[in-house]
Amino acid sequence: MSYTKTSEEQLKALTESKIWQGLPAVNNGNVIPLDYKTHFYFDAKSILGQIDTLTETMLEQTSK
Repeated sequence: MSYTKTSEEQLKALTESKIWQGLPAVNNGNVIPLDYKTHFYFDAKSILGQIDTLTETMLEQTSK
């Protein structure tokens, strides 16, 4: 998940870095981009909603 103030250049620098490219999750296709506005909040009601969203996202990722 990238912060809303993260520029495209910053995100590109991160994802093209040797460290990022060396991560096992990246190499195995197990990185799931998340929407910052949806997954930033940590109150109980938000977390319950995030559980459903994360579950759906992971199931979609694994069915590819």
